[in-house]
Amino acid sequence: MKYIYWVVLLAGFISLVAYCNHAAEKRMEIIDRVMQNDLVIRGKLVDTKTSSNHSFGILLLNVDSVKTGKFRDTVLEHGRYPYKIKDGKAEIYLHVPYGIQKGDQVIIDSDKKTAFYHYSRGNKVYTGDLGVVVDPYDIDYVKENTIFKH
Repeated sequence: MKYIYWVVLLAGFISLVAYCNHAAEKRMEIIDRVMQNDLVIRGKLVDTKTSSNHSFGILLLNVDSVKTGKFRDTVLEHGRYPYKIKDGKAEIYLHVPYGIQKGDQVIIDSDKKTAFYHYSRGNKVYTGDLGVVVDPYDIDYVKENTIFKH
């Protein structure tokens, strides 16, 4: 009888993990679809703000060009878009790359979920990941530090 209790408990735990994994995969699938919007932003870095949460922060760009494609700035059910564009300025919400400086060229490609950084000194190009901001601490940081307050 003792073993049946442990088998049932183990089966329940495995079922719970499988359910949570399935729910997380569905949520990530929805988030991935949101990023497929043909948006490309090109601009020069004007300023950076970095939080204390693993170098998450905000890149402020003077926009050189924007291809908006299917992008519509709406409120997401889960998270926040990793960018905001208004009046020739753009904010990018992501992990701030080491060594980036004012004047460096930044290209955001939403479909590829990638940020390209062209460092003006040394003429180097780096890439970084781009995704919907889902961490509650990061979302709060963006709300408190954005230049696009209503």
